[in-house]
Amino acid sequence: MLRAIGRGGHALRSTSRGVLPATCDNLVAKIRLIASLCCLDSLRHSTSSENKRLNRSEFMPFAPYVLEEDAERVFEITPINRYAARFMTITCAVRSEWRSRIPAVVHVDNTARPQIIRDADNPMFAAILREFRARTGVPVLINTSFNVHEEPIINRPEECGRALIDGRVDFVVTKFAAYVPAHPTATQSERRRLAAEA
Repeated sequence: MLRAIGRGGHALRSTSRGVLPATCDNLVAKIRLIASLCCLDSLRHSTSSENKRLNRSEFMPFAPYVLEEDAERVFEITPINRYAARFMTITCAVRSEWRSRIPAVVHVDNTARPQIIRDADNPMFAAILREFRARTGVPVLINTSFNVHEEPIINRPEECGRALIDGRVDFVVTKFAAYVPAHPTATQSERRRLAAEA
């Protein structure tokens, strides 16, 4: 069982406090899920807790989301690779002054596989990135696929709800509202039981 907690502003406040949200840009018409583990501590430290929640291996790298206006400041983005970076299809060097600030997304060779976010493509997520940057000084959020390792990518509202109930993420943001489990302090098994009874 899920509970709506208001519009996307909750995500803007919570990402800098170290909780793990996921964003779903449209759960009614065309469903396209965008995952984001938006925890500042995760960017600065180990991603072991996120890997555990998603049943991932430690060697599976996380990638960074970055706003178009911040991309060149953090990564070696040029006119030649800028377009490809919108689709996470290339790696590029992380600028030396950022490597120690976002180590969770930096590969051993000091590269990353960024995804540049543009207002024209995803205004809601761009707003979340801007607010996160304003509150933390960090213009990057962690990007990973919204699924448990070796399971299909989540692409239906009920799958998204299950991930939330199972504790894979702390809340889900859509263009309509932000959602949390109706019983956020319940254990995973208690949440499943309550959802089944609803």
